[in-house]
Amino acid sequence: MKTRLLLLIIFLITSISNCYSQYFQDEEIEDTSFISPWLSNNTEDYEGVYFFGISEGETKISLAIEGDLVDFQIHNSNAKIDSNGEFVRWERNVENYTHVRIKGNKFYSNQTNGEFVTYIYGGKKVKCLKLDTPPIDTYDGSFELGMFTSKDKTPYFSGNHPITKFDVITLSKLRTFSHTELKIMRNEIFARYGYKFKKGGQMEKYFKTQKWYMTSNLDALQLLTQIEKANIKNIKIIETEKK
Repeated sequence: MKTRLLLLIIFLITSISNCYSQYFQDEEIEDTSFISPWLSNNTEDYEGVYFFGISEGETKISLAIEGDLVDFQIHNSNAKIDSNGEFVRWERNVENYTHVRIKGNKFYSNQTNGEFVTYIYGGKKVKCLKLDTPPIDTYDGSFELGMFTSKDKTPYFSGNHPITKFDVITLSKLRTFSHTELKIMRNEIFARYGYKFKKGGQMEKYFKTQKWYMTSNLDALQLLTQIEKANIKNIKIIETEKK
C-alpha cells in the first residue's frame, strides 16, 4: 500500500512539473523572474522572424506588420508516418494564424495568445515572443519562448524579393522594374510555397534554375498572406501599365 501511495505521489509531482514547464529553445526555464515585458511604442518593432523549438521540431514564424495588416505565418515540418507506424519523411507545413492583433506587448489570435518579452539568457537580454500554446508542443509545456532573430528578416526567405512577405511595395517603386522583372516578382511569391507552374512554361523554366525552388503539395492560393495578396494586386496593376 505504501509503495502504491509513493508511486502515486511521484506521478502527481511529475505531472504537475510537466504541465507547468516553460522552455526557451531546448532548455527548461527554471527562473521566470528572468522574463520581463518587451515594451515598445511602435508595434512594427515586433515585426520579424521568431524561432521555436530545435532541430526537426523547429518552427520558423514570420510576423509581418504593414499598417492595419498583421500576418502571422508558421513554417515547420510534420512527420509522415505509414500504416505500420514507421517514419517515412518530413512534410513541409505552412499555416496562417487568423484574426491576429497586437495590443501593447500582448499578442492575440484565434489559435493562441501570448506576449512579447525579454529573457535574460547567458547574461544577455534576448527579445522573444511567448506563446501560450507553441506551434509544435515539443516539450508538453505550458508556454514556450520563440527567439527574435534580427531586424533584417528577409534572409530567412528565398528569392530576390523576399520583402514582399513583409512590406506592401508602392506603385511608384514597382514602376522602376521591367515587365519581365515584375512577372518574376509576382510569381516568386507563389514559388516560395512550392507552387507547380505550367510544365514547359516561362515561369517553370525560370524557377527550375533557382536552387531554393522545390515543388510541394501546399495550396499556395490558400496560404497567401494579406500583405502578399496586396503585393500581387499592385504588381498586376503595373504589369498591365507596362504591356
